[in-house]
Amino acid sequence: MSLIYCNEKKIRTNRFFYSLLFFVFLFMLMISCTLSKTGVPDKDVEKQHPNKIIDEVEFTLIVSPIDSSNETVNMELHIENKSAKVKRLTFNSAQKYDFHIINSDGEEVWRWSRGKSFIQIMEDIQVPAGVKIAFIEKTSVKDLSSGIYTVNGKVMTSPESVSLKDQLEIKK
Repeated sequence: MSLIYCNEKKIRTNRFFYSLLFFVFLFMLMISCTLSKTGVPDKDVEKQHPNKIIDEVEFTLIVSPIDSSNETVNMELHIENKSAKVKRLTFNSAQKYDFHIINSDGEEVWRWSRGKSFIQIMEDIQVPAGVKIAFIEKTSVKDLSSGIYTVNGKVMTSPESVSLKDQLEIKK
């Protein structure tokens, strides 16, 4: 880790750099989440999405219907601060979330984090009052057979992660 000495104070540039990158990523992710494919805000049909509220922070999993043109499915984890105060989320690594798909036999058929590695760095994210952040991933379901699958979404907060489940139906 490189250190810069300025007025006899140590400034940790790596932590600043990673924090800056993460907030730029979150900002871009928040902007992309608010628009649909046509560039117009989504007007979803009212559907109940799995959610949990912990200490006035709502965690929601959204599994979109399969896009038949390219046989992909979108999965989203939303985190919304429902309180009037800033809330802090703590993570033990650069991995903030994970998604995985399980077939009706209980076998995992896809995991977003499979084959990825994440830097081990403790990080706090401040979520201002009323703000929603989202983690979004898309995967192909071309190789999966028809059936009902379970989609698990997990926010990797510490000391305890938050897991949500939803169903995905594949018709071929």
